[in-house]
Amino acid sequence: MRLHKVTFTLRSAVVGSPLEAWQADTVFGQLCWALARREGPEVLAAFLGEYGRAQPPLVISNGFPNDLLPRPILPPPASRGSLRERRGAALQSKQAGAVDLLTLAEFNRAIAGERFNPAPKDVSQVRVTLKNQINRATSTTGGEGHLYSLEEGVVPRGGDGMARVSVYAWIAEGQLETVRRMFAGLAEDGYGKRKSVGYGEIESWDMNPFSGFSPPPQPEGFIALSNFVPAPGDPTDGYYRLSVKYGKLGEEFANLPNPFKKPLVMLAAGSCFRAANVQPYYGRLVPGISPAHSAVVQYGLALAVPMKFPQDLA
Repeated sequence: MRLHKVTFTLRSAVVGSPLEAWQADTVFGQLCWALARREGPEVLAAFLGEYGRAQPPLVISNGFPNDLLPRPILPPPASRGSLRERRGAALQSKQAGAVDLLTLAEFNRAIAGERFNPAPKDVSQVRVTLKNQINRATSTTGGEGHLYSLEEGVVPRGGDGMARVSVYAWIAEGQLETVRRMFAGLAEDGYGKRKSVGYGEIESWDMNPFSGFSPPPQPEGFIALSNFVPAPGDPTDGYYRLSVKYGKLGEEFANLPNPFKKPLVMLAAGSCFRAANVQPYYGRLVPGISPAHSAVVQYGLALAVPMKFPQDLA
């Protein structure tokens, strides 16, 4: 497997918070739709069938704005010194704890086991806009109760004036061209909800091999760059945050009588686990997630980066 970085340059907002909209399972679902539409459901079924074998064809991270990465989910260091010093340390730790994303340089310091207070980031903006429902019979707007609110998620623009989201991907040998076509299809279709009215437009994208992570020479475990569902036998000694996913079928399947998926408990990106021999990925695909469509699976794999734990947690 080889690690790649896929970067999307965005033209418009998405519906909802960008950090939630670009979670790995949603990105993977859109990639699967792009493959099925262009090459047929049989090709998609064969692609998903590879996940039951020795090595998955594709493992992806969450999408992160402007080259930022998740901060390891770790307990704060123990306070020492006088009461005043402990209070000051607790306040400083609380302020630092509000920063959930790191620059690549900060991320490499964190996976080396270093304790530090990261700089604040402007990671995403959510604004509420008012929309007017259209009467399909008269093609007009207006009328009592026709106004509703919608959350729009905007990725802040970088120094070059562009807003970008990056997804990291482990790609198996022989799957590069298939995966490239999947990402190209996603970029062409647009991303997320309400694409038909202009949300989630992607101006451009690129995919290149990536070697920017600097894992320590003797890692003690890994940090997950994806929300994921552990597989049997995955490490259990670590620090994590839970997230309950209330999913819904997308695209054409959204019109089924019951488009809702079963609730699924996932571990959040940034979760860290101790492991003797760190693997490139953990987790699994989750079958049986949709009562209305038995073939639907939920992406639950984690792209893993080796790390050391701070000395106070050793």
